[in-house]
Amino acid sequence: MSDTKINPSGQTLESFFRSDMLPQLVSFLRISSVFASCLPKLFQIRIVLDANRVQKELRWRLGKRVKDTARSALHEAIDAGVVVVYAPAYLDYEIEKHYEDIALATKTTVGRVAEEWLQFRRHLHFYAPRSTPKSAEILVDVDDFAYLATWQEIDARAVYSLDRHLARIGAAVIASDIDLKLRTYARSATIRVSFATGSSISAIVGIEFLGAMSRILKRLIAAFKELPGAAQCGMVGLVVLALVHDKSRAKLKRAWEASKRLIVDPVMREIFDEALRVFIKAFEAERESYQALLEAIPPATKRPLLSHARSVCLAAGEPLSLEAIEERVRAGGYIPRSKDCRVYLRKVLRANEGFVELEGFWTFQTLPVGGMD
Repeated sequence: MSDTKINPSGQTLESFFRSDMLPQLVSFLRISSVFASCLPKLFQIRIVLDANRVQKELRWRLGKRVKDTARSALHEAIDAGVVVVYAPAYLDYEIEKHYEDIALATKTTVGRVAEEWLQFRRHLHFYAPRSTPKSAEILVDVDDFAYLATWQEIDARAVYSLDRHLARIGAAVIASDIDLKLRTYARSATIRVSFATGSSISAIVGIEFLGAMSRILKRLIAAFKELPGAAQCGMVGLVVLALVHDKSRAKLKRAWEASKRLIVDPVMREIFDEALRVFIKAFEAERESYQALLEAIPPATKRPLLSHARSVCLAAGEPLSLEAIEERVRAGGYIPRSKDCRVYLRKVLRANEGFVELEGFWTFQTLPVGGMD
């Protein structure tokens, strides 16, 4: 069944679920409290990206990529929101000094390397560390300090690097290649969240139809229109599929088999067979990739509220209210000890450089592009 086509153009059902739909689907579910309660828990990791991993990305883009629109596994995982990437401002210098080496290795020009770097760096969130080395003698390589300090000062799980020196100076390091695992998780999670979206639409019809549908319908339609066409098509089908959904996959399969007997059209039966295969395969792939990622990634380190706030504001790309910052730091794993987290959060933001308040909204300012601390 793996080659079953769902339309005359030759596309498979899996091709409709692009991983970059994931952030849009999550946003769609959050437009209603009922939808948000149905949102499946998703894995997301914040990492500091080392220069050697960036060089690997650039060499692939310039030397191996067949189509200009193709994305690496890491790039796809970033677009899906599964991984959030940070880097010290020092990274610009580290990449620029290797322009000629990368150009020579990929048989291209320094100009093309610079252009590709500018394209990829848009996906990174740059941070200028506030601390300085206590003693140059304790560092195996002084260039590593910017990555160590960035990891220490923001809420990042680890430094993604091939450099063994970083672990020797105390940084949590992801040394194995997790790009493909991240992409597999992103793709399979997209299918699962799409299914949850269909289930949520069914739920809101049953739960809130009389009292709240008129209030939500306008927002629902507007949000639906913002989704890619493929996502809209997939979700319409998933609403129907959600009607036979049950808590266990075994029950789902039995219900599905029973429902198929009611479908006389052989083409429709083929589509339902393929859909069941895709969903079950996605559930299994998501679980396996998640376990593989947990094995490859160092355990989380307890971070102060300041580190969480820096990470959230850096990644936001827009000013955030205190309420939004609190919501995101909690989602990132911060557990407040104070009774009024928001009061303490405001105190932390006002007491630390980099945070700027304007009319009740907060941003975090770092050094200009290419700057060094």
